[in-house]
Amino acid sequence: MSADFTDQTSDFTTFESLYKAWNTRVYAYVLKKTGSTFVAEEVVQLVFIKIWKNSQYDLKHIKWEAQLFCVTRSVMIDYMRQSARYSRNDSLWEGSLDYHYQTEVEDRENMERLRREVDRMPPMRQNVFRMSRFEHQTYAQIAERLQISVRTVENHIASALKVLKKNLFFLLFFF
Repeated sequence: MSADFTDQTSDFTTFESLYKAWNTRVYAYVLKKTGSTFVAEEVVQLVFIKIWKNSQYDLKHIKWEAQLFCVTRSVMIDYMRQSARYSRNDSLWEGSLDYHYQTEVEDRENMERLRREVDRMPPMRQNVFRMSRFEHQTYAQIAERLQISVRTVENHIASALKVLKKNLFFLLFFF
């Protein structure tokens, strides 16, 4: 147990000296490749975390320069891929939000046009149309409720749709 603790302390001391000796060179390398101080700082942290966590490295008996820059290159590529994926997903999400917002606005405007057009109809036709299309009642239910024949309901709907087709042909497929 004492030997393990001594080895860990020794490894930490070796790691600390490795970090102090190489962190600025790794930072400069990543900064040169990416042009971003933020990315360089992130990658340097990830590189040294990877080295510390990866138990395959013998911190005392290794040629660090080649190994360190190999790990740095790998971590930097992984980081850039991940950033590109997040960036692509963010732009897809933003585009999706824009589309949905635009569609919602258009839907509201179209509904308002439809309501204005229905308001211009005679009162009985308005009532029949609203019950059919907005309240989703069957012709039989409308006829019973208004105490008119089903054929009269059909005629009111046909007349309403004819007017709407003439004035709002682009909205007709909703109804």
